[in-house]
Amino acid sequence: MHRLFFLVLSFLLTICAESKAPQLTPRDVKFKIEEILKSHAAYKKLTPELIERILTNFINELDPTKSYFLEEEITVWLHPSEELIQTILESFSRSDFTAFTQIHAILEQAIARRSEIEAEIDKQPLPANVKSDEFKELAFAKTRNELLNRCLRVKALQAEIAERLNEESRDIFLQRIQKRRLNREAEWLVNSDEKQKIILSCVMKATAESLDSHTNYFTPSEANQFMIQVQQRYLGSAPNCATISMAFL
Repeated sequence: MHRLFFLVLSFLLTICAESKAPQLTPRDVKFKIEEILKSHAAYKKLTPELIERILTNFINELDPTKSYFLEEEITVWLHPSEELIQTILESFSRSDFTAFTQIHAILEQAIARRSEIEAEIDKQPLPANVKSDEFKELAFAKTRNELLNRCLRVKALQAEIAERLNEESRDIFLQRIQKRRLNREAEWLVNSDEKQKIILSCVMKATAESLDSHTNYFTPSEANQFMIQVQQRYLGSAPNCATISMAFL
């Protein structure tokens, strides 16, 4: 595990020194995954069990709030057949990550649908008494109407929180929420070269997380943010590192 830690840390520091997204290629990802597996205590090679976890993790990386995909669009990936798992397992050995590109293509369509839903929500009254507990352990929506209702209730909860702020802070809060969503979507709708790097980074992240709860891969943006906050902490201007969230949002 010590070797694994230094491998990840070394890559992390390289990313930060470059201050830009690494030029990941499919061959790079295959090599880095193999290096991580060599250093892992339990898993020395990819298995069908890991492939299934990787697919689930990858989908959750793309849609952590379950507010884009419909269940029917990703069922084949969330509950893959033995044949599909074997195909993806063999594809990994060839540095072929086509399956993940296919999942990402579904997300692009889901982003367009989400934009339509947001426009419809703007014309509807917000429901009352929405509780945050409603959004714990969510499953993917089965229908477009269910997805719309979920987004509507999320917006109602955000509005309720905003009401506790003064008028100026309220506007800033709601604007930031919207900007964060739009920025997130823009990241996924980049040109083909940048898109491949983002997809491959998420494959790396999904693979690392499939091994155990202590193995993680830092995406470029996470690495930069982490190093900035660590540096600020040493200067006495940032919260304790234990409070730093590493979620890719």
